[in-house]
Amino acid sequence: MIGINDIAQHNDVEMIFSNYINILQKLKEMNYLTYVQSTLYVGNNFSSKTINTQVTQLNKKLHDYCLKNEIEFIDLNTILAPNNFLDTKFTNDGVHLNGLAYQLWADTIKKYFMQ
Repeated sequence: MIGINDIAQHNDVEMIFSNYINILQKLKEMNYLTYVQSTLYVGNNFSSKTINTQVTQLNKKLHDYCLKNEIEFIDLNTILAPNNFLDTKFTNDGVHLNGLAYQLWADTIKKYFMQ
C-alpha cells in the first residue's frame, strides 16, 4: 500500500505509479511473493474529492497492472471506504486508521497468507 502521502504532497499519479512499478519489479527479481493493496481513500473532511479522484486513478492503474502481471490486488476500499470515502467509523482524523479498521484489514489479508 503506497501512495496516499505522495498524493497529499501533490505528486503526479503517473510518477507514483512508476515508482510503485519499480518497487514491484525489484521484488519480482528477488523472487518475492507480492500482494498489492489498494491505496485507501481519505475521509470526506479533507480536500477529499481531489485526493480521492487521484486515489481512484492510482488504484485503477495498479489493478490493471496486477491483472496483466498475475499479482494479487487486494481492494481494501470495498471494506473501509465503500462510498469512496474512508468511513468515519474506521478513522478519527479522516486519514489514519483506528483499531477497528486495522482488525478488518488484518482479517481481510490473513486469508492470503493461509493459502
